Amino acid sequence: MHHQNRLPIIKNTNKEFRSETLDLPTNRIVQRKETTQNYEKKVLTNENNGLPYQKLEKNQNSSTRTNTKNIVFQDEPYSHQRQKTDISSHKFKLYSPVQEFQYEQNQKVIENKKNRNSHEISQDTIQNLQNKKYQTLDTQTEREQQIQVKRQASLQQNKDNSIKPGRNIKGIRQFVGQAQNLLTNFYFQNKWLKKLKSIFQAARALCRIQILVRPKREQWDNAISKEISCVQELSYNATVNAIKNKQWCQMVFTKAFSIIQSQTLDDHQLNFIENTLSPLQIDHAISITTQVYWYFMTSFELFTNQKLFIREFGLNMYKDLFENQRKFFSKFVTKRTLYLSQQNKIITDEQRVMIYSESIIYNLLQGLMLLINNPKVINMNKPNSVFLIRVLITLLQYLFMNTFKELPIINDLTGNYKFIQFKLAQINKKEFALQECIQIEKEELIIGTYRLDELSPLFSKVSWYSSIKKCFRRILNNLFVYKF
Repeated sequence: MHHQNRLPIIKNTNKEFRSETLDLPTNRIVQRKETTQNYEKKVLTNENNGLPYQKLEKNQNSSTRTNTKNIVFQDEPYSHQRQKTDISSHKFKLYSPVQEFQYEQNQKVIENKKNRNSHEISQDTIQNLQNKKYQTLDTQTEREQQIQVKRQASLQQNKDNSIKPGRNIKGIRQFVGQAQNLLTNFYFQNKWLKKLKSIFQAARALCRIQILVRPKREQWDNAISKEISCVQELSYNATVNAIKNKQWCQMVFTKAFSIIQSQTLDDHQLNFIENTLSPLQIDHAISITTQVYWYFMTSFELFTNQKLFIREFGLNMYKDLFENQRKFFSKFVTKRTLYLSQQNKIITDEQRVMIYSESIIYNLLQGLMLLINNPKVINMNKPNSVFLIRVLITLLQYLFMNTFKELPIINDLTGNYKFIQFKLAQINKKEFALQECIQIEKEELIIGTYRLDELSPLFSKVSWYSSIKKCFRRILNNLFVYKF
């Protein structure tokens, strides 16, 4: 208590120091209240700037600081009198520590209230901003919906504009009316429609025929040009061609002639058909004839190969395919084929091979006749030689007829065909020839040979006969594959 009534010792009379320590009546602190207009301006600035809560607090703290700095004294015009007054004339009151503490707490409470108010104001501003954002989003969605509606309307207009007039209701009605008129006039126009339909079908058939016939026509033109070139090449030098044919036939019969010319055959009898022989003699004769014929077939297969077959025989074979190039026709072959002509432009591969083999057999036998009539090549005065040559011709003809007899008969032989058979005849004691016979009784290519039943002992050898048939089929394959 004594300390409270005691006067303080003032050493420094500075004005600033006294204002901080003393609470004079003339030096009271008056805090300026904020008006509503300033507050609204602050809120508007915060809203416009879109600052978050922390920035708002900083602004408010700074505003409070500026307000504290702008403290004014109410008795400012009398400040010069304050210096002249005597200190003893005033009553001094010092604040106790409790009062200072209370004053500080009151200041804190006031600041807390201000902070709360500013926080509430900031939340309100945030909510307002969010509401504005939602409003802007709603407006955007509404605008997008309006744009979509406009687009759909424009697409629908384009579709309506793109629809053909025939598909509109008016166009459909017009079409129905026209269809009714056509149906009413159908009975009168039926005859004309049938005629037009037949004309259309005929034109379509002609177009299809032209498409199908064009490659066949080209193929026929190529075949005719090839035939003309073959005829020209054969007629160019006939003597040279005849010499080549004779040489080729001699090479084919070389192995067979080597056995026929052997001197050991003179001591044996080989004709087991006309003569009566013992079983040992028959076996010996059959073995020799099979050996001769096997040598002939193997050499025939060898020389029909592409490399050893002469071109002149190939040209003759191709020429015999055409009907206008043939001088004679065999009955057996003509029944089973239609030769190439303007009316018949295509034949099968089997018919082609049959014509090729017939041509090569005739040419080969003609060359054989030239060889056996030459005493330097073979001596035909011996009966064994004549027997073996006749057996060879008979077996060759039998293999040909047995191979192609299964082909169907397709020609009725009503055409102007000149049928000719060849007959093996002995002109002199030393000469043999193939003579033409007009009176045809059988389908055999060459008559004057042995019958097939007379050669039955040869066919009893199954292995030999099967190998001979295989060899003949290989010969036919070589003829078919040959390139002219």
